[in-house]
Amino acid sequence: MSDTNQRQEHDPQSPVPAPRVFGELAADLRSLIETFRLRVTRAVNAELVMLYWEIGNRIRRAISLAMPGRNAVIRLSLRCRDN
Repeated sequence: MSDTNQRQEHDPQSPVPAPRVFGELAADLRSLIETFRLRVTRAVNAELVMLYWEIGNRIRRAISLAMPGRNAVIRLSLRCRDN
């Protein structure tokens, strides 16, 4: 390391932060981004579980009320596919 680089690393008045500071900042930012990505993933997954549960619940109710019979699920799936 040259004298200039050593002076910048130890000089708090230096206008350019030392590379070590950038490395620490980059690592901190990567960690922060990863933490939030995981939180978003969990939130999305939780909402998808609720969506799928509600879809299943509505299908179950509709089949039991309006479409009794063994082929009710097949008829419903064909109708959904065709729309």
